[in-house]
This record gives sequence, structure tokens and C-alpha cells, in this order.
Amino acid sequence: MHPITRIRVIHLLVVVFFIQCTTGESRAAEPIHQVALKRQLKLIDDTPSHKPVIMRLDIELETLAKQAAGKPKATRAKWLAAGLSPQARLYRRFGMSDLVGFSKLVLGEAKYPHVNLHRDAFAGRDLSAEVQAAYQKVVKAYGKPSKKAPIYKVAYGYQKTTNAAMEGNDQRTGRHIVILNRSALAEGDDWDAAIVHETWHTFQGNIGKMLAERAIHEGVATHLTKVIAPKLEDHKIMLWDKRKWQAAEARKAAIIKAFMRAKDSSDQKTINSFMVLGKSLSDVKGSPDRCGYYVGLLACRAWVKANPKAKPADLIAANPAAILKSLAGK
Repeated sequence: MHPITRIRVIHLLVVVFFIQCTTGESRAAEPIHQVALKRQLKLIDDTPSHKPVIMRLDIELETLAKQAAGKPKATRAKWLAAGLSPQARLYRRFGMSDLVGFSKLVLGEAKYPHVNLHRDAFAGRDLSAEVQAAYQKVVKAYGKPSKKAPIYKVAYGYQKTTNAAMEGNDQRTGRHIVILNRSALAEGDDWDAAIVHETWHTFQGNIGKMLAERAIHEGVATHLTKVIAPKLEDHKIMLWDKRKWQAAEARKAAIIKAFMRAKDSSDQKTINSFMVLGKSLSDVKGSPDRCGYYVGLLACRAWVKANPKAKPADLIAANPAAILKSLAGK
């Protein structure tokens, strides 16, 4: 080979090697938030539309935390926070708006005396399989599957905030999004009821603006949770402890009366007093929180009693005003 040709070949090989190395470095240095986001989107895209997407953000957090432990101490919390950032909205809903502070808590670099993530809860249980089974039970009871099965997001969060909710629709796929705060659900042992309750919501239509519509919407999901899981006690399907159920039962007439006075209200403050976690009715001393759910449940039970041949799909399709009238005995 001619010396000049040999030099050119060597030069070409060096260039190719350099390109391969720099490309590899670029891939290795891809920002962790992009890596996390791509992984989450791939999971959604790879799951057939008739099957639920089960996004285990709790497991992802533990994996990222192990990786962060190998980073320089000065940057590891920020690196972990960046990995969590694609789900920043969910973490805000779960009371963790400061992702760097949350990351320090996870990494053991900071303590929050009122926060218990319950990371050791549910040991030995396959939560993904439990979500899948709950969805299939609801489908069977309803009579047909959704055109697009939901996306379930399971994550750690502050245990005194949102425990579970249906969080709108995924903009890319149109799937409903169900969020499950495993920290909160571990503390109240309400995991089983919450999965089924939120899954029923994915089969319901839009929520109305008035208190009565909101309460019946929740009452339907609460009642149908018992249909799917008959062994759950009444306080469990309400995500209450037994003491709260007893308090509501002892004040049933007063709670219903207060509700009927406010049922047509669309004032958010009034609605919150009946529907928000941790808020009790000022009009009924000693009442528990979320009395709107309780009244909605009682109304659904009265409607089903008056319509004994009705199926779950019939209850879902029923007019909220008709359901509420069943409670009033009209």
C-alpha cells in the first residue's frame, strides 16, 4: 500500500473511532429526565390500547435512587429530581412539589418529621398484577371493556394528601389517567378499594358542576366498588376508618338534610365542604370528611333497591337527579 494511502486509511479509522466514541459519550450523557421520559412513553406506546398501562413510578424512583447514590454527593439530589421531573405534576398532586427536597428525603439526606413514604409497605405483593386484576373485574361487571384502557400511575407521595384520583386524559393517546399514592393508601390500608373506585370512574362520563352531580358521581363509584369487592366493609369502600363510618351513621339525617339544602350549589367552597379529604361539615358537628360521598352512596343504594334488576352499567347511565330522588323517597 502506498504510504500516502496508508496515512489516509489510518486517518479515516481515527475519525470513525472518534465519531463512535463521541456518539457513545453523547448517549451516555443524555439527560436523565429525557431517559426517564422516553422510557415512560415507550411503555405507553408498547401497551395495546385494550390493555391498561401500569406505570410503576415507585419502582422507577427506587431504581433512580440507587443510581443517584453513585453520583457526587453535591449533585445527587438534583440528578434524582431531574429524573422525577417528567412526572412533576403528579408529585405536586401528591404533596411533593419540591422535587429536590423530595429527592433528599428519598436519599436519606433530609428528614421531614411529618412525612412517611411507607416504602416498605406491600412487601411480597405484586401491585401491578393487583391493578390488572381489578381492571378486569370492573370490565366484567360493566359488560364491556373501554375502547382505551387507562394508564395507572403508582407513586410515592405525602401520605396526608391525595390518595387516589382520576387525573384527566393522556393527550397523546386519549387514555384516562389514574393516579395512586401508595404511601397514602398504605397508611389507611385502602389500596384495594382505591384501585376499583378509580377504575369505575374511567367508565363514567363527565362530572357535573353542582354538588348533587359531584356527589352522585362519587357515590356510584363507591357503591360499585362494593359490587366488585363485597368483602370490603362499608367504611373501607368509603376509604374511612370504622370510627368515621359510625360518626356518619349517627348523624345520617342531619347530613342528608344539610346536603339537600346545598345540592344545587356550584360554589366551590360549598362543594369542598362535602367532597374534600380532611374537611368536615360545619353545619353538622362531629361529622366526618367527604360527606358528599356518603350521601351519594346512600342514594345509589336506594336507587338499586328500587331497581333490583339494574346492572352496573344501568346505574352509571342513570340520571343523577333520579338517583338522588330515590334517597328522598319520591
